Amino acid sequence: MSARGWLRRCNLGTGDYNNDLTTSDTSGDVWTSSFTGSSVSVIAPKEAGAGRIEVQIDGQTRATADLSDRKSTRLNS
Repeated sequence: MSARGWLRRCNLGTGDYNNDLTTSDTSGDVWTSSFTGSSVSVIAPKEAGAGRIEVQIDGQTRATADLSDRKSTRLNS
């Protein structure tokens, strides 16, 4: 995955999917991905200074999560 403003960190060993994490430090940035299926899972770390994420499917908000503390979260939609 490569997109302006996004950074992919690899081989973290922290339990993220495939040990990779894609991040942006820009408020309001949007990341999109096409998929075929009936559900999606977002697996993301919580950490100090992190923000909120919103998951939209077909233009409708399906879930939100606040990633601003140090616990892990798994968001299913």
